[in-house]
Amino acid sequence: MRHTVTKAAAIVALLISGMAAPVLAGEDNALHSWQKKASQSIDTVMHYPAMALRRNKEGFASFRVTIDRSGDVVESEQLERPRNGLINGAAKNVLRKAEFPALPADYDGETLTFALKLNYAIASSALQARSLKRNLEREGRVTGREIVSRSGPLTASIELLEDGD
Repeated sequence: MRHTVTKAAAIVALLISGMAAPVLAGEDNALHSWQKKASQSIDTVMHYPAMALRRNKEGFASFRVTIDRSGDVVESEQLERPRNGLINGAAKNVLRKAEFPALPADYDGETLTFALKLNYAIASSALQARSLKRNLEREGRVTGREIVSRSGPLTASIELLEDGD
C-alpha cells in the first residue's frame, strides 16, 4: 500500500510579559518576516522517520522554546510527547537542528518564548492527505506553504499571538 506522508509543524509565539516584550504595531512586519524564516528552518529539518513510516506510526509533539536575540535556543521544555519513540526522537531532532533567525532589530524583548508543535501523520491516499491537512489547519496546528514532494505535503508555520490569546 502506498502512503502519503503529512508532516505538519506549527510554531506559536507566546509573548509572555516578563519574558518577552509585548508586540507593538511597528514590530508586526518584522516579526512576520521572522515568522516566515523560522518556518522555513523547520521545513528544512523536519523529516518523517523511515522506520516509523514503515510501521505506520504517527504522533504529535509540542515544545515550549525560548530563544535569545541571536536566535539561539536558551531554554526548551517538551510539553507533549508522542507515544512512539521514533517520532519523539525525530521531533527532538527538529528542535536541535532548527536554525532560528535572530530577532528583529526593532523587537524590544531580549528573548522570545513560543510553542513549537510538530504533527506526524500518514495518509493512505492523496485525498486523505488533503483532508488531514485541512483538519490540522482548522485546529490551528498548520497554516503555511505546501512543499510538493513524493512523500506528500510538508508544512510549517509560525503564528504570533498577543498576550491573553
